[in-house]
Amino acid sequence: LSGTSLSSIRPFKCNDAKYNVGQPSVSSDGRYLFFTSDMPGGQGKSDLYYCEYINGAWSTPVNLGPKVNSSNTDNFPFFHASGKLYFSSDRPGGPGKLDVYVTSIRNGNWEDPVILPEPINSKYDDFTFVAEASPETGYFASNRRTSDDIFRFSSTIIRKTSCDSLIE
Repeated sequence: LSGTSLSSIRPFKCNDAKYNVGQPSVSSDGRYLFFTSDMPGGQGKSDLYYCEYINGAWSTPVNLGPKVNSSNTDNFPFFHASGKLYFSSDRPGGPGKLDVYVTSIRNGNWEDPVILPEPINSKYDDFTFVAEASPETGYFASNRRTSDDIFRFSSTIIRKTSCDSLIE
């Protein structure tokens, strides 16, 4: 970015006319690029992948594997600075068509994805979840009002730094 103009735009090395590559999310340190693709060798209709930026170039894509990806459509990745990866999927078990899930990597292995509760997820399509620096606030898209709209969320949970006794 040079001022308000993009410069030195180059195609991503994994682009290919034989499959789709899209919905990029770069980690806050610029080291990892998460994206979705229907390239051959995946788990489902579209999978989540990542590349690592090493010595000025992106590594070969790594599929997040069957623990994260389903046999359905997994897309809209967002990697938060906290180390959590949010994404949307139309896998069975959620309240809607597309639902937002979260996973994180622990000791080199991805944990089982967990579906986010209401009001983030609904019986409609809920996707493109993006949290701000604090994961208690952010944005997501949904068609719960008949067309795709952007919603802002903010946690109302009261957090106390210390407590002398239990408070209901």
